[in-house]
Amino acid sequence: MWTRRDVLASFLTRVGASAICARSGFCAKQETIFENKMISSGNNFPSLNIRANQLTEICVALHRRKAVASIERDLEISPAELRNRINSLVTAGLVKRSPAGQFLPTFMVVTLEDAKWMAPPEEMVEATGRLIADRLPDIRARAESIPTIRRAGFSKNAFLILSNVLLDNWQIENVETEFLKAERPLRDGRRYYYAIFEKPASQRSEAFGIYGNGGGTMGKVRLGVYGKQRYDGSTLLFPSKEEFARMFELPAEADVKAEAGALLEHMVAFARTGEDHLSASQKAGLSKLGLFENGELRVSVFSGAEEKELGDVAALLTPALLGLLKRRRAGLQSAHERSPYREEVTFNEFFIWWYHFFYSATTDWLARKGLLEIPRSGNTTYLIAD
Repeated sequence: MWTRRDVLASFLTRVGASAICARSGFCAKQETIFENKMISSGNNFPSLNIRANQLTEICVALHRRKAVASIERDLEISPAELRNRINSLVTAGLVKRSPAGQFLPTFMVVTLEDAKWMAPPEEMVEATGRLIADRLPDIRARAESIPTIRRAGFSKNAFLILSNVLLDNWQIENVETEFLKAERPLRDGRRYYYAIFEKPASQRSEAFGIYGNGGGTMGKVRLGVYGKQRYDGSTLLFPSKEEFARMFELPAEADVKAEAGALLEHMVAFARTGEDHLSASQKAGLSKLGLFENGELRVSVFSGAEEKELGDVAALLTPALLGLLKRRRAGLQSAHERSPYREEVTFNEFFIWWYHFFYSATTDWLARKGLLEIPRSGNTTYLIAD
């Protein structure tokens, strides 16, 4: 299924080293970036922009248990203004007051020093990798029954199938439904998971090397990009219309949204029928992204029916994966109870982000064993169109 209920969106908040780090300790020795991540669907998203008005920095400081007076000083804002901003976070359901009177975030804030709480046990990662390896003949056979996979070959799609399909975008709904057995957290009338991840500004890949699925609809085609460098400017998930226009050499008056939709439709036609409606500038732009090489489109194009069939591939692992998670549930709950997150978030919220660390580590294990190859770009791009 195309789990648009499960869009993992990533946004960046940059914290300047000279402006904040030296005084506040938001980052220790270098500039860091905070990635604001969300798992949501439809209109389920925060009721305020947490990237505005230093709200991300405030939440990080509250997670680090910084005193209110210290936050005021570090961010150079008045007591009244900080109070207003915290109250807006409380109203949005993103901050709460603890029994001890502290303001704390209600979502995951994972700083560089917190990563140890999210690291999955190596034996659990290996056990999951072996579950996949043991089922690989059946997984391959079912995947190759899908025409798009059969034409391209399983090996060219192994990263997409063994990681995104088996563990992430086509699997996570099963994990939520059968393991967590609960709806997403309700915040100000909206249900979604939210997180802030910290990383060094020099790191090109996403925070902690986590793989994720992102995308959306452009015109009549749905775009998907899976990997750990989705938003670094080297994919079709451009952060701005201006960057898209520059990449594809569009005139200033161009309707970028319409141009993006047309580009994807031309890509679909080229992949399915060989009809070449791609312009020279479109081919040049796609080549810069590694999506058009030697006259070939490096993109998988699935139909809506094939999209559903990928869910059947994921189902080959579901019972074993859920069984493993259920057997480890007590240990995972203990990790939550021993972590700083015990006072901030529920076990479900802790687990859903821990799961991203877990399947990313499993993906890397599969790559080390030669069962899949991670693209040089760190990503794979696919389209879904009828």
